Amino acid sequence: MVYPIDSGRIKPHRVYHNQNYNAPGEEEPLHSSAHTGREWTRANIRAGGESSNYLELSFFTDILRNYFTCFLDPENNIFSSVTSKLLGAFSGFLDGFRDKRMYEEVYAEGLTDVAKGKISDSQVANQEHNNPNSFRDDFMENELLRVQRGERIISKFWSWATTMAGIKPFLFMVTSFLPDKWKTAIETAEETPSRALWRLRFNPGALHANFVTTVWDLLKLKVMSIFGGERAAEYRNKVGEAQNLAQTYFKNKYNGTHNLNGKSGLGVYFSMLFDRMKEHWQGVVNPRAVLEKKVKDGYLESVTKAEKDADRNKTFGKGYVNLNSTKSKEDLEDSKEDVNHQWMRSMTDLTGPICGGLGLVGSFVFEPLRVLWNVAGIETGKNLISALSASRKSLSMVNYIYRFIWEEMKQGGRHVSLERFMDSNPNGQAPNKALRELHSALRARYANGLFGMSVAAGNILEPFLHLFGGGFQENRFAKFLFNILIKFNDNGLVRLFSRRRECMGRIENLNLMAASHIYGSREIKAEDYAGISDAEFDERAREISAPKPGGQSEIPYLSTVASAYEKVKSVVSGGRGEESLIKAAFIN
Repeated sequence: MVYPIDSGRIKPHRVYHNQNYNAPGEEEPLHSSAHTGREWTRANIRAGGESSNYLELSFFTDILRNYFTCFLDPENNIFSSVTSKLLGAFSGFLDGFRDKRMYEEVYAEGLTDVAKGKISDSQVANQEHNNPNSFRDDFMENELLRVQRGERIISKFWSWATTMAGIKPFLFMVTSFLPDKWKTAIETAEETPSRALWRLRFNPGALHANFVTTVWDLLKLKVMSIFGGERAAEYRNKVGEAQNLAQTYFKNKYNGTHNLNGKSGLGVYFSMLFDRMKEHWQGVVNPRAVLEKKVKDGYLESVTKAEKDADRNKTFGKGYVNLNSTKSKEDLEDSKEDVNHQWMRSMTDLTGPICGGLGLVGSFVFEPLRVLWNVAGIETGKNLISALSASRKSLSMVNYIYRFIWEEMKQGGRHVSLERFMDSNPNGQAPNKALRELHSALRARYANGLFGMSVAAGNILEPFLHLFGGGFQENRFAKFLFNILIKFNDNGLVRLFSRRRECMGRIENLNLMAASHIYGSREIKAEDYAGISDAEFDERAREISAPKPGGQSEIPYLSTVASAYEKVKSVVSGGRGEESLIKAAFIN
C-alpha cells in the first residue's frame, strides 16, 4: 500500500524542484508522498497549533522574567531571584516541549519504526507502510534520499536532533537554575544537532543528492590518510569517485564540449559544484530560459492553463509548467506565476549552500567560542564573537525569506479571492464551515508570513546589536529591550514554522475533503469547498480532536493551558479572521 495518498487522487510531489538531471543517477527526480493525507493533516493541525501557543506563552513569560532580572535586583533580592528562575524554568520548558512535539509528532515521524527495523529500505524506496496511523514527513523524505541516492549523514543528524528534542523540555527547565554561563553552554550543546540538521538539508537539492555524505567521507578519510596505510588508499578512491561524478555531470550537460583546463581529482569536483551554483544564478537572471531548457530536456512538460484546470496534479512541483504566455490572458498570468516560482526556487538553491555553510561555521566555530569566552569570563572580543555567532541566524533568514516566508504570504494572500463568499447570500444563509475555515487558514498563513518578515528583520539586525552589547548591559531599560529582542528572534523563528505547519494542515485537510467529492482530478474550486456539508466538517473535526492511537507526547495540564490561552486570544481578537473551526473542536 502506498500511503497516504487518499483514494489515489493525489499524485506524489517532487522532493526537489531543481534541474539535477545532469548528475549521474539523478536523471529522474525523486517523488515523495509526504506532506499529505488525513493523519498528516491531523498531526500538523494539533502539534503545529499547540506548539505555537507554547512559544507565545514562553515569550510573554520571558518578558516578565526579564522584568524581574533587569529591574528588581535578583542578585540581592531572594524573592526576585527565585521568581525569575521559576519563570525562566517555565519558559524553557515550553520552548523545549515545542521541539519535542514537533519532532516526535511531525518532522521525524517514522524514525522510531526505521530504527527498530519495522520499516525496511525497500518499503522506504517504495513509500510503503503497514501502519495506517502514520504518514511521511521531512525525515522520511531524507530516508528516501538515503536509500535512493546514498545520503546517509543527514539521516544520522535526524536521529541525534530528535533524541535531543526529547530531553529538551526538562533539560531547559533545569538549566534555568544554573548560572548563565553554564546554562548557555549546556543549551548550546543540546541544540547543536538540530542547528546542523536544518542547514545541512539546504545542500542535496542545490548541489547533488549525496553532497553532505561525500564531503564528510572526503574530510574523514583525508584526516585518517595522514597516518598512511589503507586509509590513504580509501581517500584516493573517494577522490576518484568524486572526480568521476563530476566528469559524468559535465559530459551529460555539455556533451563533452566543456573544457576542464587540465583539472583532475577534487578540482573537477569543485568545478561541478561551481557550475551548479552558476546554474542557479542563471535561474535568477533568466528563469524563463531555464524553464524552456527543462522542457527541451524532458525534465518538465509544458501544459496550458486549461490543462492544469482539468488536472490539479499538473503543477510545477510535479513536473509541469506553463510557458504558453501568448495564448490567452489566463495563460499569460499562469505562465508568469510559474516563471516567478522558478525564480524563487533558483534563489533558494543559490542562497542555500552559501547561507547554510556559513551558518555551520557560526554554529560549530563561533558559537563554541562564545561559550568558551563566557565560561572563562573573557571580555576582550566578546561582543565581536557574539555577533559572529548570531550571524548564523541572520544567514538562515536570508535563505528562509525565499524558501518559506514569501511563500507564506503568497499562498496566504489567496484569502482575498474568498472574500466574496464570506458575506451571507441573498437568502440570508451564512457561508458553510469549510469555506469559513479555509478563509481563516489562509488569512492566518498570510499573517504568519508578515510575522516571518519581522522575525527575519530582527535576526538580521541582531549581530549588529551584539557589537554594542556592553552598552546595553549598563542601561537597565536597554538591557530589558535587548533581551526581549533576542527572545523574540529565537522564539519567533520556530513559532513561524509551527504556525506554518498548522495552517498547511488545515488547508490540506479541506483539500482532501473537497477532492473526495470531485470525479477525476480537476482543479479544486471555491464552490467545491462550499459543497462540504457542515456535518462532514464536524465529523472530521471530531477525528482530529480524538486522541491518537498509541498516545501523543501531550501533557494534559499543559494542553489545558494552551487551550485556555487560545480562548483568551480569541476573546481579545473578537474572533476576527483567524479563528479556526477545526481547532475549536479540541480547544473547547
